[in-house]
Amino acid sequence: MADKESKSVSDAMTKAMLSGDLDGFLACYAKDAVLYGPGPVVESHGHDGIRAEMTGFFQAIQADSFEWDDRCDVAGDVAYHWGTWTLTGRNKITGEALTARARTLDVRRRQPDGTWKIVVDHASWFPPST
Repeated sequence: MADKESKSVSDAMTKAMLSGDLDGFLACYAKDAVLYGPGPVVESHGHDGIRAEMTGFFQAIQADSFEWDDRCDVAGDVAYHWGTWTLTGRNKITGEALTARARTLDVRRRQPDGTWKIVVDHASWFPPST
């Protein structure tokens, strides 16, 4: 049951990615979360830092699909999620089609209200196919 509850964050994140909802994306993170994203900033702290890192992405990318082989292990009030994801869509600025793939590992913690939030998120891009 706890793994299903912690995976609800993955569902919310996927929904936010597909609808271009940056606020919905941020709602998946604890207020003191740290993001080690695949983007240009090495480390982003808290909602303000994550918003600054992800704003350009949400402004430039229209996601058409977001597939995630979300695997998870839960230990009490902490859950570990890992896997790979593939995003397909288009660049809103250039109109070019795109496919992005990344490896990801995040740590989630059950909050006092019983919800789960990401506290540490680390993603790295797969190298482009040749």
